[in-house]
Amino acid sequence: MAEMRGLLVLLVLLLVGSGIAIYKKYHANFPMEIIFRESKAERGQEKTTKTIQHTQSKIASPAPTEKVDLNTTSWAELDLLPYIGPTLSKKIIEYREKNGKFKQVDDLLKVNGIGEKTLEKIRGYVEVK
Repeated sequence: MAEMRGLLVLLVLLLVGSGIAIYKKYHANFPMEIIFRESKAERGQEKTTKTIQHTQSKIASPAPTEKVDLNTTSWAELDLLPYIGPTLSKKIIEYREKNGKFKQVDDLLKVNGIGEKTLEKIRGYVEVK
């Protein structure tokens, strides 16, 4: 009798797993991955949750129509700019906190991870007041 129950449980798990796999194959926005990532965050890995929030905000928000001031803008505002992700946003803020205000947009070249090409891509979105 216990063997039959065990076999039944395995069969149910197999069917559920197969159903999820089939559903996932035909539905690109299957929420299981988000649920899994959020559960990791609950175990102390907040970075994953920030990545999910970052991805969702990038999709929902277009690029700003006005330039943002490098000396006053927040991490979240920088993060929404094209060509700047959460890592560069963090580095820009850290540089500003450590070295003081930016004197000109070209000072972004002093931020680790921003080179000439990246600067030219983002120049139209940032300013220094």
